[in-house]
Order: sequence, then C-alpha cells, then structure tokens
Amino acid sequence: MTLIERYVWVGTFQNEFDYGDSVIFDPIHKKYRNQRNDTIWGSTTAPNGIAYGKLALDPRPSGFGANSYSTDLIELRFSDVLLCLAEALTESGNSGDALQYINRVRDRAQATPYGSLSQPGMVAAVKKERKLELVGEFTSVYDIRRWGTLQEEIAATDPANTNENMINPYNVKYELYPIPQDQMDNNANLVQNSGW
Repeated sequence: MTLIERYVWVGTFQNEFDYGDSVIFDPIHKKYRNQRNDTIWGSTTAPNGIAYGKLALDPRPSGFGANSYSTDLIELRFSDVLLCLAEALTESGNSGDALQYINRVRDRAQATPYGSLSQPGMVAAVKKERKLELVGEFTSVYDIRRWGTLQEEIAATDPANTNENMINPYNVKYELYPIPQDQMDNNANLVQNSGW
C-alpha cells in the first residue's frame, strides 16, 4: 500500500467519527470525509492531500492513532539501486541492458514488464518508474535537479496543490545548495553556486 484513499475508522468517537466508519478521500474538495454522515476530517479550510501508507508500521504502536505512522527515513532501497543502474545504463546508451533492471522493479510490484523501448522511451520509463516506486521517499527533488527539469516542474505545478496556494517562481539557486560559508572561508579558490 502506498496511498491511503480510504480506511476504516478504528478509534473511539471523535469529531462525528465513530468505530467502523468508512473514511474516504474526496479528490474534488481535497478532504477526507466520513461516508456515513459526510463530516470532514481535519481542517475544513485547508486542503489535505492523500496520506501515504508506505512508511506505516503494521501493527501501529499501542496508543497511536489510526493516522500515526512511523516516519523513519529510508536511506536507500534495493529498488532505488536498480533504478539508478537502469538510469546510468540508459544515459550511457545501453538502454537494452537497462531494461532488465527496470523490469525487475516492476516484477516485484506485480506490474506488467516493459517490452523493447527506444532510447527516448527508456529515458521516460526510468523517470516514470522512479516517480512511482520512490514516491514519498524524499528522492524527487534530487531526481528533478539531476534531470535538469526543475524549471519545467515548477511551471507545471498547480498552486492549488500546495499547502498555502502559492509557488515561489523558479530561481537558478534552487538547482544547487549553497556551499557552506565556513568552506568558502577556508578555501579562497571556491566560487559560490549561482544565486547564493
């Protein structure tokens, strides 16, 4: 399970939610609702995205609520290693060799394997698989920077899908972090990254 679109309320009565109620995500209004009485869970004014379940502990620790998940950060997964290898092979012109690694990830996810793909098709497939397999694992910003698509991603983002309905305009400084000032002070040969 990755995305929680619906779940059964297992807690005690709270905010018109009772044991056994079906809680369903309403994508139009971006809210979780009690199917029984249409009560909104959480803020009635702020939009809420669909929750992730991939970091959940099962069973949850005693005393934790139904939406309380472990947030231990996964540093590196084998699927990430396979997709990095597929990307490296694809970028070096060996998309035929890369196909086995991307299909290995798809096989574990019980997804249909890719057939033969062109070089551009394989580049697109690697990007898609990284987005699907690693969603919510804090890798997207690094992928987008590496692919050189940050400006396009920012331009394509709908402000309504952000927490405060606003997006900062693209700035070249978002491409790289700044070099720490103590490192700049210790080495006169360093040049600060653009924008910082």
